Amino acid sequence: MGFDNYFRYNNQSISEPAAYAFEPVSGTVMNWGEIGLNFAKSIFPQSEKQWIVGVNVKYEIGLDAANIIGKNLNLISSEPALAQNTNKRNIYATDYDLSASYITNYNFQSKRYEYKQNGSGIGFDIGIAVIDKDKSEESYNYKFAVNVLDIGYVNFKKGINHVFKDRNTIWLQNNPVFEDRKFDSPEEFFQTLSTAAYGDANASLQDWGFKIGLPTSINLNYSQRIKDHHYLNFNWIQRIPVFENSVKRNNLVNANYMIQKEAIGFGISASMSEYKDFNFGGYFRIGPLILGSENAFPLLFNHKHLHAASFYMAIKLYPFWDNEMKRHRRQKCDCEK
Repeated sequence: MGFDNYFRYNNQSISEPAAYAFEPVSGTVMNWGEIGLNFAKSIFPQSEKQWIVGVNVKYEIGLDAANIIGKNLNLISSEPALAQNTNKRNIYATDYDLSASYITNYNFQSKRYEYKQNGSGIGFDIGIAVIDKDKSEESYNYKFAVNVLDIGYVNFKKGINHVFKDRNTIWLQNNPVFEDRKFDSPEEFFQTLSTAAYGDANASLQDWGFKIGLPTSINLNYSQRIKDHHYLNFNWIQRIPVFENSVKRNNLVNANYMIQKEAIGFGISASMSEYKDFNFGGYFRIGPLILGSENAFPLLFNHKHLHAASFYMAIKLYPFWDNEMKRHRRQKCDCEK
């Protein structure tokens, strides 16, 4: 996203400018599910370290999506007439080139979310890891992994596409057509905007179908054992969008210290989101249940400015869990010798 915060002219009592000039902007959101199949294989059998390569093939289930691309948008403002809302200036769009695509499972008539698949696609995760492991112990000395995640896209064949290009001036703010009006659906809003721009509610509707790329990223992970059950971990995530109109993964640098035992585990973490926003969090695990937060500061301290907080709960199960003891018990032995 690259939108300037023009809301500040209302909530900070700053005089509105006579003209607004937006840089090219775009924004993409998507709600989807995945079904994956994993493959992994050990390589370099003669090496002292354990090398593993793996791939995850995923079937993508698209549910909801929206994509907005603004190649150009210029707005001008003027003083309102006495009969209009004098607390707001009249704002007009005079030079614009915008496109908006969307699809959703939300039923605006019944005001309910009705689950169904709206799109499909394929995705891949690939990676390689090296582990320095003591053969006499279950734990490792260190491990390092490089992964490229979420290579793929989702195709929404029934998605709706609207395009607005410079033709007529559109009166936006203080316009009785838009002011204090509750739109029952996104399509009603776009049809109203199309009528204001072209005099035809369906003129902006261009075609059907669009694709949204997955949030492709490269992940580097390093974990070092400090002592028994104590580990120091470093993670770096850098987005690398492959397809046009891709969902963007946050760039992230993270360091965490954790203590892991069979029945219990806990840890603390510090991270930098987009290389500028500092977050502090942690987690606690008892058995398969995990409770944690990636950013706990807003939950613990008052903030003058709005900051995002997070909380998560997970259950992690290992139905095919294996260890040295189990492998030893499976080994065949000649008990008569």
